[in-house]
Amino acid sequence: MVSDTILLPAPRMGTCWAHKCRSACIYGATGPIVARRHTTFMKNRMLLLLTGLWTILVVVFMALRPRPQSALFWLLIISAFASGGAYMLYSHFDSRRAKRRFSLWRHRLDSLVDLRDVKDDGHLHECFDDEEWDRIFQELQRMPAGSRSLRRAIEAIDPHFTNVA
Repeated sequence: MVSDTILLPAPRMGTCWAHKCRSACIYGATGPIVARRHTTFMKNRMLLLLTGLWTILVVVFMALRPRPQSALFWLLIISAFASGGAYMLYSHFDSRRAKRRFSLWRHRLDSLVDLRDVKDDGHLHECFDDEEWDRIFQELQRMPAGSRSLRRAIEAIDPHFTNVA
């Protein structure tokens, strides 16, 4: 992947210092680069593949400098445009899918939670994976209506979670 990355365990009792949730992050020289469960970088290898292909094609084009009338010129140009266009389409649909998943998560959370006692800076949904959120939602459903605390449901799943309001 990236040469200056090191996989470090979370520095505080099961929490990620950058996002205040339980996860190990990949840190580089300037801070967190890729946080497991925070981004979909590792899951979307297609984006990395398309970006790498496009970069290789551009470097080969610049190194070889084929004549505009040659077949190599047109092969490289068409391939670079195709991989760049495929990257744009894939990232567009991936962004739409992520927004749709977030809105469904937000709707489900709003329908279950009565007491918001956990800080949410817009990244709370990234702190747990889907299975953990399902368990949190099950904990919320077990609580009596009117006193459903998100903090208590999260602590039932992850006692070391520190993102409390």
